[in-house]
Amino acid sequence: MERALKSLTVGMSALLVLSASFCGTNGYCAGKLNASDTSRTSATSEIAVLLNSLQQSIVKGDAKEAALLWTDDAIFIDEGGAETHGRNALQQRFEELFKSRAQNTEKNGTIEFETERVSFPSSNVALIIGVVKRSAANNGSAANNESSGTRFSMTAEKRNQKWLISQASETRIALEPGTSADAHEHLKELDWLTGNWKAITSRGVVTMRVEWVPGKNFIRATCVSTDKDSTEEKTDTQIIGWDERSGSIVSWYFGYRGNFSYGKWRRNGTDWLVDIAGMNSDGSAFRETNVFSKPDSHKFTWQSTERTNAGTSLPDTEELTIEKVSGTEQ
Repeated sequence: MERALKSLTVGMSALLVLSASFCGTNGYCAGKLNASDTSRTSATSEIAVLLNSLQQSIVKGDAKEAALLWTDDAIFIDEGGAETHGRNALQQRFEELFKSRAQNTEKNGTIEFETERVSFPSSNVALIIGVVKRSAANNGSAANNESSGTRFSMTAEKRNQKWLISQASETRIALEPGTSADAHEHLKELDWLTGNWKAITSRGVVTMRVEWVPGKNFIRATCVSTDKDSTEEKTDTQIIGWDERSGSIVSWYFGYRGNFSYGKWRRNGTDWLVDIAGMNSDGSAFRETNVFSKPDSHKFTWQSTERTNAGTSLPDTEELTIEKVSGTEQ
């Protein structure tokens, strides 16, 4: 379901820019269609209107209006091969998309639709084929590096004197040499960590704020602890990112005492394990494996296991329950 929704989001977003680039500076339409063929020229304009209407309905978040631009028996096929059949099912997809968009404050990245071919096999059928290139948002502006791409194909049919989308599909294509998938795509698995958190321990109170940094290719966690017998706040910082070479999520930790560490994340069922190697402020080495378990969306548990400090084995820590709070509750 998530994959299909994601692909539908990409496909519909691609169509947002298609009406602008359909007969834009690449001059494709003018070069391929006979200028004297007024019927095809008119058809091209009508399809541009169709796609513009789709764009406007998506901007407004009107799922019913967007679905009405598809035929009753329309089919959408995502890059994973999952199919959505019929206008009603598409409307449901749009509703889920708009609901997700309303809950997500992330700024959209840029999407470039490069038209490769537009053809009219008959007077009432249009085929559009191209490549969709996407890049992540960067402080609300387009990032320069392309992160991923899909090949896009759409069929439009003229029924009862009205052009409607009857089929659309996406297939993933290989990235160009020198490009790689956006780190944000890999880190989205940890999106549940973002927010404000709080834990009460036998020693005091711990609060944590986890947020995406500008560009959304790193996650920053700021942890503030206060002992119950002291008002001094101790702040630790952790940066979580993606290591393309090892193909894994990694993290860098910086403690208030001057200690620091490097961690490598891996999944174990529904849990996340972080294998950590670091150095204390006195120069001695330590190792541990931190375990994050997430029973629900409002809390998770943390425990440090397999600990060694300066070559000496240490017992596991107690399991700590950390609960999500609003910003005012911290």
